[in-house]
Amino acid sequence: MAESGFSMDRITKSKSTMAIIVGSLLALFGSFMTWASFAGLSIGGMGDGRDGTISFVVAIATAAVAIFLKGNARKWSVVAGAAIILFVAIANMLDINDAGLSIGIGLWMVLIGGIVAGVGAFIKD
Repeated sequence: MAESGFSMDRITKSKSTMAIIVGSLLALFGSFMTWASFAGLSIGGMGDGRDGTISFVVAIATAAVAIFLKGNARKWSVVAGAAIILFVAIANMLDINDAGLSIGIGLWMVLIGGIVAGVGAFIKD
């Protein structure tokens, strides 16, 4: 079973943990921002039936896993969270592009956040 525990010192000195948290925060904040725009109108990621809720919840869970778990459980849980975030971002980018809309900054933040969190899982401290 993986060790768990919270240590502020462990978080701030760990490049891996910091990368995962930064990536998760990018995805979290991007979830609230513009995902698509057209002719001056913008559509955010949050709302009825929108996938920003998924990226928001998974980003919080991924950051929590980075803080509280260690070892392989941490690594593969973060990879799973980052994969879900990336899937949400890419699927929405394809849908938005197919609809002839412009991809908004929030969706780019979700995509980059998922990449950063996923890479963070593999950084050796």
